[in-house]
Amino acid sequence: MDNRLNPRPDLVIFDMDGLILDSEQLFMEQERIVGRQYGYDMTPENYITTIGTAGDTLRKILTGLYGEDYPMEKISRESRERVDRIIEEQGPPVKPGIGELMEGLHRNCIPFCICTSTDTATATHYMDMAGFLPYLQFLIGGEQTKKSKPDPDIFLQACRRAGVPPENCLVIEDSPNGIRAALAAGMQVIAIPDLVPVPEELKDRVTAEVVSAEQIPELMELN
Repeated sequence: MDNRLNPRPDLVIFDMDGLILDSEQLFMEQERIVGRQYGYDMTPENYITTIGTAGDTLRKILTGLYGEDYPMEKISRESRERVDRIIEEQGPPVKPGIGELMEGLHRNCIPFCICTSTDTATATHYMDMAGFLPYLQFLIGGEQTKKSKPDPDIFLQACRRAGVPPENCLVIEDSPNGIRAALAAGMQVIAIPDLVPVPEELKDRVTAEVVSAEQIPELMELN
């Protein structure tokens, strides 16, 4: 795969948690509170291994960490409810440069979508609250895919839905699992690390690594 950035991709794919929204830290804090109520110590070190995953992949990681009796559905649901209440009260914590980047893509007629491990209904509500929903081509939530990141399924599903080849897509991701999924799909990737730095073995494989979405319009030559 050509590692040079294509400034005019057929489709840009955004992750959501940790990329559009500064929500990973929030969810990690709330999940640790809920986990303690059930007798589990959800350490940050353990949490970061789950970032970007969902479904069976997430279950495998969590039962490997905490045992087969770990009540994943209860803890995840109660954690999400706590996060939802905070976001409803305070508004979506949009990261710097995201709104401007989406405006630039829209202005330059470059379509974009979201592929997230969060369920579709929750992600759609968050994006509606943030004012981004009208600009999205579509949104694919974690329950719509058979295999979660780092498997490329969710990104390939986006390609099929948009009718574009993977090599003409650009993924913007924060997590190692998301980066691996995009690379496995044969897509270009711009990494914006959040809670986890880009692993050394991936640094030479990503198309670009930036500290903020504020840097991307210049990289993509958006006018």
